[in-house]
Amino acid sequence: MSKESIQARRRSESPAAFTLIELLIVIAIIALLVGLLLPAIGKARETARQAVCQSNARQMVIAVNMYAGDFKDQTWAAQGWGRWGRPLGNGDNSLVVYESGQMYKYCSDVDRIGECPTNKRRAVQPAAVEGDTNFFGSQTDLNWDYTMIYRVEGAYTFTSTRVAYLKQPSMFPMATRPGLNVVSSDLQNFTGLPMFIEESTHFNNGLTSDANDPDSANTFFGLWGGSRGDLAGDQVTTRHNGAGVVSFLQGHAEVFKAPRGANEQVREDNDLEADDLYVTSTANPTGWIPLERRKTQWSNVPGSPYGFGWINNPK
Repeated sequence: MSKESIQARRRSESPAAFTLIELLIVIAIIALLVGLLLPAIGKARETARQAVCQSNARQMVIAVNMYAGDFKDQTWAAQGWGRWGRPLGNGDNSLVVYESGQMYKYCSDVDRIGECPTNKRRAVQPAAVEGDTNFFGSQTDLNWDYTMIYRVEGAYTFTSTRVAYLKQPSMFPMATRPGLNVVSSDLQNFTGLPMFIEESTHFNNGLTSDANDPDSANTFFGLWGGSRGDLAGDQVTTRHNGAGVVSFLQGHAEVFKAPRGANEQVREDNDLEADDLYVTSTANPTGWIPLERRKTQWSNVPGSPYGFGWINNPK
């Protein structure tokens, strides 16, 4: 057999290689499959983080109820749940030292459960909020990713007060919200009395100037509230597949997808803000009234409109 015949035979017995076009087709199919799988994997991962958030928020309201069991069934003060100021002396001019609040007496590892596994206590403007070291001595921008609703302080565990929110916040112009008169058909009831909300950092911790943020103390004390004038009230985050977590005095926590516009970073007509929550009480039925009022509206209510325990008999 000639040398040429042997080489031809070897070539005929060798397996055929992929052509360039076939390789490109295989690569394209793999890329397509990866593109289809990655969003699903990312969504599943975020769903798992969301479950952790629900667990964190639920532990916080369990601590609230434990505290209430020791204090005649009444929840703690808003400016004291996470940190509180201890005067070093008597008188208005006494120096104040800020210490850990009531949550730490009834819940272990608050540093861990106060952190959303997605946000990890990051702020929109980190350097302008808490600095490099947080209240616990670790390196995060914020002390907590969950904030207590300011006006529910002093709520009784058996309170008959109900809380609802506007189905369509855009029904009131942003400049005049909250609307002082609403009917039940405008509202969607919460499943309990909300205590803690996973807050949008864009409408709290991103605002740091007392001149344009009249409720800057909310950030310091970890509170969720309104009456911010043109800057409006705090909002609910969308970090968990478009939703955030809310926990209730009754002991449960839920994933809550609030009404909102298209861009979380921009205030829009249909964004649900703290100003868009309403309350009513079966013990003293006066219709639905705003949970929050703008500072310009307080003059419409005789005396101080809010105080510890106001939520039990709102008016």
